[in-house]
Amino acid sequence: AGEINAGDYDLALFGAHGQGKCSRSLIGSVVERVTRRIQTDALIVRNGGELRGGRVVVGVDGSEHSGRALRKAVVLARTLRMSLEAVHVFNPQFHHAIFAEMAGVLTNEAREVFNLERQKALHERIIDRGLGEVGKKHLQAAVEMAGGAGVDIETRLLSGKDFAAILDHVERTEPALLVVGRFGRHRTRCSDIGSTAENLVRLAPCHVLVVGTDVPEALRPAMAGDEAAIPSLPWTEEAEAMLARAPEFVRKMARASIQEWARRHREPVVNRDIVVRAMQDLLPETMWRGMLRPPEASGGSHQA
Repeated sequence: AGEINAGDYDLALFGAHGQGKCSRSLIGSVVERVTRRIQTDALIVRNGGELRGGRVVVGVDGSEHSGRALRKAVVLARTLRMSLEAVHVFNPQFHHAIFAEMAGVLTNEAREVFNLERQKALHERIIDRGLGEVGKKHLQAAVEMAGGAGVDIETRLLSGKDFAAILDHVERTEPALLVVGRFGRHRTRCSDIGSTAENLVRLAPCHVLVVGTDVPEALRPAMAGDEAAIPSLPWTEEAEAMLARAPEFVRKMARASIQEWARRHREPVVNRDIVVRAMQDLLPETMWRGMLRPPEASGGSHQA
């Protein structure tokens, strides 16, 4: 890993197992450790299948990392004459599980105070549907990007846990290659590989290309080891106030999505106008109109 990180390499290529393979191992320990610690692209070869003329599946989630994975997949599809499919996963079951757990522990009085049934209906009607609509927008962006490079692409919207839904899909459709970004939308500062990429490297039956971070030098903080992070854009007070209208549990995701949108459009600061434009671009109308609506005045008017 040290040699790869120190050298000017474009790709690290590994067999999934070495000579010490045992029947129940998912992946070789050396391959797994090195893949976690390097920053360049890593291709893990699984079954010896031919890439040329085969099919490549790429995971997209709207993050900068999946954008790099998509660009690499498009180049590979064009160069090796492979058919290309982009998949996006959204997870409507997460909120359902939370509400089911809450229903089992709240008292009747607490259920009324929390208005549990109304909250659940709101999530099913807006949040779940909105997640699917956001996924469709990411897939449409993939179609436009591939089309601009002269490459045909199919898309598929999957539901479930990210790695499990993608794994089920590749097991069912048997592509020659799966391409994923090293990280996704929820990268934390000290992580060296995202959980989705890590699980797919271990479990996918096909070749897996993990696309490295390859962040421009100007965006890399001075750091030791492999830790890298893209600095946050500054937010104006008005933009922060608008974000605060979103439900608390989605604010982190909303902030990351808006910042990524701002970076793609080369905006140096997130202000009210950027928040409005990003939400109109990323969310279905029923969602962004609700978030842009000013909060009602508290207390109301009183008659003497």
